[in-house]
Formats: sequence, C-alpha cells, structure tokens
Amino acid sequence: MIEATPRLIDFILAGIVLEAVAIAYLLSKTRALELMAPALAFLASGALLMLALRAALAGAPGAIPAFLLGSFAAHVAALIWAGKRYLRSRDRDDR
Repeated sequence: MIEATPRLIDFILAGIVLEAVAIAYLLSKTRALELMAPALAFLASGALLMLALRAALAGAPGAIPAFLLGSFAAHVAALIWAGKRYLRSRDRDDR
C-alpha cells in the first residue's frame, strides 16, 4: 500500500501543473480562450486542496485554513465564470 506523504502530494501537484499547461496550450490553439479562466480556476481549486492535505501530512496545521479558503474562492470563481458562460449561451439560443 502507498503511504501518504508530503512527497506524494508533490507528485500530484506536479501533475496538476502539467495538466494546467496542457489545457492552456490546447485552449489557446483552439482559440477557446473564454474557457481558460474557469478551467484553470477549477485546477487551482484542486491544487489548493492538495496543498491543504500536504500541510496536514507535513504537520503544519496553521496553513490548512488558508489553503481551504483559497480553494473555496477559486471554486466559486470557476462556478461564476461557468454560470456567466451558460447564461450567455442561453441568451443566444433565445434569439
């Protein structure tokens, strides 16, 4: 069984960074730039959750609330962007 350590979380965070770079590259190539902010915000939310877990595993409980609050803020921002995009598409369909 794999033991949960801060080093394992570092590998997961590296994967999230690679995913963010790949998404940014693909969205810029397809000119779907309006999707970049919500996509990266969702990734940021997950990365901040991983940082909270890493802080817990490393014995740094003081940093956990800040990471959780940041994750919540990033998730809310992503939902707002996605909601605005949905409303714009719905308005176009009504015409």
